[in-house]
Amino acid sequence: MNYTIMQIKFFFILAFSLIIQAQINAGDLGENSKRLLMNFDWKFQLGDVYDAEKISFDDSDWRILELPHDWSIEGEISKDAPAGGNGGYFPTGIGWYRKLLT
Repeated sequence: MNYTIMQIKFFFILAFSLIIQAQINAGDLGENSKRLLMNFDWKFQLGDVYDAEKISFDDSDWRILELPHDWSIEGEISKDAPAGGNGGYFPTGIGWYRKLLT
């Protein structure tokens, strides 16, 4: 096989790019990067809440919890649950989760 200098350069540039991308994907972004745990201090409300997507919404009376959380397993098991056996016979519906990020 005869490789031209252009092909060899292309191969090394591609290999270098893949190594850099692997480092970025591994989370090694340098000394100024941070990893933040975000699974604590979430607020939860069962049901559809009007305007809950707005920053100014008052969620002070909502329940505080940590993620992961599955509100449906707190409900009653029923053979008549809408999701049936696929949902473990637990209730279904809408629940809101909110967290303030600064």
